[in-house]
Amino acid sequence: PKASAGESMRKDRHIRIESGVDRHLYTSLPIENGDTLKYQAAVKLTLREYEGVERLVKAGYFLNVSDFVRFAVRGKLEALKPTFVRRISAQKAMREVYQYIKSHPEIYPDEIADVLSMDLETVMDAVSALISKKKVKESA
Repeated sequence: PKASAGESMRKDRHIRIESGVDRHLYTSLPIENGDTLKYQAAVKLTLREYEGVERLVKAGYFLNVSDFVRFAVRGKLEALKPTFVRRISAQKAMREVYQYIKSHPEIYPDEIADVLSMDLETVMDAVSALISKKKVKESA
Protein backbone atom coordinates (compact mmCIF):
# COMPACT_ATOMS: atom_id res chain seq x y z
CA PRO A 1 0.00 0.00 0.00
CA LYS A 2 1.12 3.50 -0.84
CA ALA A 3 1.48 6.13 1.87
CA SER A 4 -0.53 9.30 1.42
CA ALA A 5 0.92 12.78 1.89
CA GLY A 6 2.02 13.34 5.47
CA GLU A 7 2.19 9.63 6.30
CA SER A 8 4.94 7.06 6.12
CA MET A 9 4.83 3.34 5.43
CA ARG A 10 7.66 2.47 7.84
CA LYS A 11 9.82 4.34 10.31
CA ASP A 12 12.96 3.98 8.18
CA ARG A 13 11.35 5.41 5.02
CA HIS A 14 11.13 9.08 4.20
CA ILE A 15 7.96 10.97 4.97
CA ARG A 16 6.39 13.18 2.36
CA ILE A 17 4.88 16.37 3.71
CA GLU A 18 2.72 18.55 1.52
CA SER A 19 2.00 22.07 2.62
CA GLY A 20 -0.22 24.71 1.10
CA VAL A 21 1.86 27.45 2.71
CA ASP A 22 4.45 29.13 0.48
CA ARG A 23 6.32 30.73 3.40
CA HIS A 24 9.17 29.51 5.58
CA LEU A 25 7.91 28.10 8.87
CA TYR A 26 10.16 30.24 11.09
CA THR A 27 10.98 33.37 9.11
CA SER A 28 7.68 33.75 7.21
CA LEU A 29 9.74 34.62 4.13
CA PRO A 30 8.60 33.23 0.77
CA ILE A 31 10.06 29.82 -0.04
CA GLU A 32 12.88 30.39 -2.56
CA ASN A 33 12.01 27.81 -5.17
CA GLY A 34 8.25 27.97 -4.70
CA ASP A 35 8.25 24.21 -4.20
CA THR A 36 5.87 23.30 -1.38
CA LEU A 37 6.59 19.56 -1.50
CA LYS A 38 9.12 18.64 1.20
CA TYR A 39 10.72 15.40 2.31
CA GLN A 40 11.79 14.44 5.80
CA ALA A 41 14.82 12.28 6.62
CA ALA A 42 15.71 11.05 10.10
CA VAL A 43 19.36 11.04 11.13
CA LYS A 44 21.13 9.52 14.12
CA LEU A 45 24.04 11.44 15.64
CA THR A 46 26.45 10.65 18.41
CA LEU A 47 26.02 12.68 21.59
CA ARG A 48 29.17 14.62 20.76
CA GLU A 49 27.91 15.50 17.25
CA TYR A 50 24.50 16.55 18.57
CA GLU A 51 26.02 18.71 21.31
CA GLY A 52 28.25 20.38 18.70
CA VAL A 53 25.21 21.22 16.57
CA GLU A 54 23.32 22.46 19.63
CA ARG A 55 26.20 24.80 20.50
CA LEU A 56 26.05 26.30 16.99
CA VAL A 57 22.27 26.76 17.29
CA LYS A 58 22.57 28.40 20.71
CA ALA A 59 25.33 30.67 19.37
CA GLY A 60 22.87 31.87 16.73
CA TYR A 61 24.53 30.41 13.64
CA PHE A 62 21.40 28.35 12.82
CA LEU A 63 17.70 28.62 13.66
CA ASN A 64 17.56 25.05 14.95
CA VAL A 65 19.04 21.58 14.41
CA SER A 66 16.98 21.06 11.24
CA ASP A 67 18.33 24.30 9.79
CA PHE A 68 21.88 23.04 10.41
CA VAL A 69 21.13 19.66 8.81
CA ARG A 70 19.61 21.33 5.70
CA PHE A 71 22.66 23.60 5.43
CA ALA A 72 25.05 20.65 5.76
CA VAL A 73 23.15 18.53 3.22
CA ARG A 74 22.99 21.34 0.66
CA GLY A 75 26.69 22.04 1.08
CA LYS A 76 27.65 18.40 0.66
CA LEU A 77 25.37 17.97 -2.38
CA GLU A 78 26.93 21.02 -4.01
CA ALA A 79 30.45 19.80 -3.27
CA LEU A 80 29.76 16.32 -4.64
CA LYS A 81 27.61 17.23 -7.62
CA PRO A 82 28.60 15.25 -10.68
CA THR A 83 30.40 17.19 -13.35
CA PHE A 84 29.36 16.91 -16.95
CA VAL A 85 32.30 16.84 -19.35
CA ARG A 86 31.66 17.70 -22.98
CA ARG A 87 33.49 15.88 -25.75
CA ILE A 88 34.49 18.43 -28.36
CA SER A 89 37.12 18.72 -31.06
CA ALA A 90 40.52 20.18 -30.24
CA GLN A 91 39.84 23.09 -32.61
CA LYS A 92 36.53 23.98 -30.96
CA ALA A 93 38.09 23.60 -27.50
CA MET A 94 40.89 25.97 -28.47
CA ARG A 95 38.38 28.58 -29.71
CA GLU A 96 36.27 28.35 -26.55
CA VAL A 97 39.28 28.44 -24.23
CA TYR A 98 40.71 31.44 -26.09
CA GLN A 99 37.41 33.34 -25.87
CA TYR A 100 37.14 32.57 -22.17
CA ILE A 101 40.73 33.62 -21.43
CA LYS A 102 40.18 36.90 -23.31
CA SER A 103 37.28 37.80 -21.03
CA HIS A 104 38.80 36.27 -17.86
CA PRO A 105 42.55 36.96 -17.72
CA GLU A 106 44.59 35.47 -14.87
CA ILE A 107 42.49 32.30 -14.70
CA TYR A 108 43.77 28.79 -14.02
CA PRO A 109 43.20 25.90 -16.46
CA ASP A 110 41.25 23.85 -13.90
CA GLU A 111 38.82 26.76 -13.47
CA ILE A 112 38.42 27.00 -17.26
CA ALA A 113 37.73 23.26 -17.38
CA ASP A 114 35.00 23.59 -14.73
CA VAL A 115 33.30 26.59 -16.34
CA LEU A 116 33.40 25.25 -19.89
CA SER A 117 32.60 21.64 -18.88
CA MET A 118 35.76 20.25 -20.48
CA ASP A 119 38.22 17.77 -19.11
CA LEU A 120 41.46 19.26 -17.83
CA GLU A 121 43.63 17.50 -20.41
CA THR A 122 41.65 19.08 -23.28
CA VAL A 123 41.99 22.52 -21.69
CA MET A 124 45.73 22.05 -21.09
CA ASP A 125 46.22 20.99 -24.72
CA ALA A 126 44.27 24.05 -25.90
CA VAL A 127 46.25 26.39 -23.64
CA SER A 128 49.55 24.89 -24.83
CA ALA A 129 48.49 25.36 -28.46
CA LEU A 130 47.44 28.96 -27.76
CA ILE A 131 50.76 29.69 -26.05
CA SER A 132 52.72 28.20 -28.96
CA LYS A 133 50.67 30.35 -31.40
CA LYS A 134 51.41 33.35 -29.13
CA LYS A 135 47.68 34.08 -28.68
CA VAL A 136 48.01 33.91 -24.90
CA LYS A 137 50.91 34.33 -22.51
CA GLU A 138 51.79 32.12 -19.61
CA SER A 139 51.59 34.10 -16.38
CA ALA A 140 54.63 34.26 -14.16
